[in-house]
Amino acid sequence: MKRDMELVRKILEFAIEHYIPFEDVEITIDGYDAKTICLYLAMLKEAGFIDMKPVAQNHMKANNLRNFILRITWKGYELLESLSDASIPSKS
Repeated sequence: MKRDMELVRKILEFAIEHYIPFEDVEITIDGYDAKTICLYLAMLKEAGFIDMKPVAQNHMKANNLRNFILRITWKGYELLESLSDASIPSKS
């Protein structure tokens, strides 16, 4: 699998734009299906770039992107800054 750094950037930007402490959010990224977004969310969480907590059980297993508390970490901000500096071309 080739990493889609454009999707990584979009998820990190989404986390910044939609973060409200203790509030859940439905995660949507135009042009990407729920399965792909779930995979990238899991990888970003595993790498420490985001903190994500499902409000209910088994959301990731069902590719359900509703009711998550999602926030970007310090490490995630640094990654986003490096992606912006690298001028990754947008797919849109």
